[in-house]
Amino acid sequence: MKFFFKPESGKAAYPGIFTGIAALFMNFIILKENRVVEGTGYSLFSSTPFWLPVAILLLIAAVLLNSFLKLSPGKQIINYIAGCLILSLTLTALVLSAFVLAIDQYAYGRISMSGGAWMLFLSSYLLMNSGKRENIPSLLKLLPWLIITAFALSGTMKDLGIFKEFGNEKKRFYEELGRHLYLSLRSVFQALIIGIPLGILAWKREKSRASVFAIINSLQTIPSLALFGILIPPLAWLSFRFPELRELGFKGVGQTPAIIALTLYALLPVTRNTFTSLSIIENRLLDAGRGMGMTTSQLFWKVELPIGLPIILGGVRIALVQTTGNTTVAALIGAGGLGFFVFRGLEQAAPDLILMGVIPIILLVILLDKVVGLLIKLLTPKGLELLYDSM
Repeated sequence: MKFFFKPESGKAAYPGIFTGIAALFMNFIILKENRVVEGTGYSLFSSTPFWLPVAILLLIAAVLLNSFLKLSPGKQIINYIAGCLILSLTLTALVLSAFVLAIDQYAYGRISMSGGAWMLFLSSYLLMNSGKRENIPSLLKLLPWLIITAFALSGTMKDLGIFKEFGNEKKRFYEELGRHLYLSLRSVFQALIIGIPLGILAWKREKSRASVFAIINSLQTIPSLALFGILIPPLAWLSFRFPELRELGFKGVGQTPAIIALTLYALLPVTRNTFTSLSIIENRLLDAGRGMGMTTSQLFWKVELPIGLPIILGGVRIALVQTTGNTTVAALIGAGGLGFFVFRGLEQAAPDLILMGVIPIILLVILLDKVVGLLIKLLTPKGLELLYDSM
């Protein structure tokens, strides 16, 4: 294999390399006697066996040497595997630090991740994504998730602060997770019922187009917390004026204003993508349908909608990701969800409790995005992919 001393040929790996090196000189973990004390920071070298940071350093050095090689798919796979190994070693370091620092001597002792740990996670992510994803074998793409799942289910990370918080709040966690999913999915479903007809209306009637998008776009300019606040007075008045609505859960605080606000926020991507999907269909395709004797209704259901469906689902994908994140704020008005842990952690100055809310939200967003992305791929015939490429 020919060598080239050209850093630019492997420059995509440099952010991961430099981030990993910086992590070795930062505090890796914080040892706390209990949840509320400030704790003492320890570097990777002082909190784990010596071989572990050396192994990470050697992996970073290997990636650096690899960056001088001629760019190739094999080189990208090496960087990807190195990122997976750094991820695995970082999680191993979190496990071993509890033994090295003898955390058992503290009745309520716990270990919290510090800047060095987060930088190593970032380094592994950057290295795994330093090349084209299509060059990585499909099975290998599952490796990071298998590593994280194995450590999470092994029980070896029980001294990590976030797992201690989870142990204390397990029942409440699953309840709030269910509420978070319910609020997100119901809001997106309602946005579909409203947004798709609005998109069709904007496409068919040019006079209505400006008004439809003016209203929907203006809703996006209102901060989420402000919109929740705006909805509280009228909903509270309605529940007071009509007791039967209150019995159905229609109140000024709680899930009702949250669902209304989240539905309004989800309207734009659904409506916009519905309008776009129908607008880009070329006249020649419609003329071909008319030439076959199709009616206007048949053209819509057999030509326009099937061609536009992947783009409409793209809007659903955006709405689902956006809504899952926005649902976090709904906890402030008593709607529940994983935001409950985020804001309670902020109130109590408990970073581990905040992470117990934030990390599942991130994982939910990634999971829902991948699921809808897979659905789009399955529902898009090869012929439509070629058609989109030609447009």
